[in-house]
Amino acid sequence: MKHVDILSFDYYCIANYLNFFLLYFFSEFVHMDELKGLMSERMLMMKKKSRTFMKGFILTVITGVCFLVFDSMVMNVSADRQLIGEKNLSVGMDNDQVNKLQLLLSHAGFLESISNKGEFTKEVQQAVIAFQQTNHIQQDGIAGPQTLGALQVLEWGDNGRLVTYLQRKLEKLGYYNGPVDGQFDQLTNKAVKHFQADHGLQVDGLAGPKTYGALHKTLTKRLVPSRSNHQKESPQSSQSTTIQMEATAYTAYCDGCSGITYTGLDLRANPDKKVVAVDPQVIPLGSMVYVEGYGEAVAADIGGAIKGNRIDIFMPNRDDALKFGRQTVDVTIKN
Repeated sequence: MKHVDILSFDYYCIANYLNFFLLYFFSEFVHMDELKGLMSERMLMMKKKSRTFMKGFILTVITGVCFLVFDSMVMNVSADRQLIGEKNLSVGMDNDQVNKLQLLLSHAGFLESISNKGEFTKEVQQAVIAFQQTNHIQQDGIAGPQTLGALQVLEWGDNGRLVTYLQRKLEKLGYYNGPVDGQFDQLTNKAVKHFQADHGLQVDGLAGPKTYGALHKTLTKRLVPSRSNHQKESPQSSQSTTIQMEATAYTAYCDGCSGITYTGLDLRANPDKKVVAVDPQVIPLGSMVYVEGYGEAVAADIGGAIKGNRIDIFMPNRDDALKFGRQTVDVTIKN
């Protein structure tokens, strides 16, 4: 379609209308039929050009309105999508988040019936493990960001803790170099597609079970750096166990802290010591562990809030501890 410059067309119309009135005025006085005929031809030509312009203008307006409506609908769908996963879900919990998990497992074919609505029972745990095993992700019976992300299939427009976890994993593998802000935007979508292409997956930009399975497999291989003259024995071996855990950080100078761990280690005197507080029923005290993003450490402390798949990482600097916040990490336990 030939594009018409609107400003030029306005000048053209004004000039022709002025010409029309001059011709009409002159023809009335001299009674020249030829001039009247010329005037009629010019008016006809103007009408044709006006129709062409208006058709193009109306089509452009309609196209623009349709685009805006469609874009608004897509944004509203993304905004209305409520993800679960701000906290890990495990046995003994009873809330609406667990109920949504039950529905997700049921729709995925891993939970036949929902007998106790909203209650994380052993039956739900077995369904979670079955889903994890089927999709080759961390098998711990806990619905963390990996499992919940895979179940809900993250996509462009999603946001929150699950997206932050995905961005961190893609960043660790070198696929994502944008801000880790929990926003599944164009950069995150591009990173997911690149990862999928490199691992023989369907390139659709959707972070679903297969994508998470490939991520877990790749990260497990790269979790521990190779041995060198400056490194101790690799924390992963045939006797090691890797668990996905929720991690926080603490210092030796917090309110009410003595700086002495449960096992008697003086952290104030040994600020460079790598120590984690654990639940002894999950990680025995004295065990050596490898914490993703922290390194090799000893399980030498406990904490009142450290229960189940949770650890508290010792950091000598308070600012570093605050900056660490709350993260989901892979913890390898050396047996």
